[in-house]
Amino acid sequence: MPNPEVALTALGLGVALWFWWDSVSARDAALGAVNRACEEAEVQLLDRAISRERIRPVRDERGQLRLLRIYGFEFTSDGARRHRGLIALIGRRVLEVRMEPYRIGHQTQG
Repeated sequence: MPNPEVALTALGLGVALWFWWDSVSARDAALGAVNRACEEAEVQLLDRAISRERIRPVRDERGQLRLLRIYGFEFTSDGARRHRGLIALIGRRVLEVRMEPYRIGHQTQG
């Protein structure tokens, strides 16, 4: 008969490994989407990074329990000002990318 402590430890390890793998995959999907959004908006993603801000369980459109992850990032349109953006994903599916208002084009000083 298997030891219940060993079984619980194995289950806990399995859940932790799944969560780590799922988090890495979601972060990669988010970073790719943020890079594309910045390219389309003709702005520069700063620090080439995103940071997880929130995570919580939600139901998707089919009623399945999934993780909603929200990541923050910073970008610039003129090289001088930093602006914030957010990206929301359910699983690895991007729900939306939001960017703070920013100046379009480069400003010249005279």
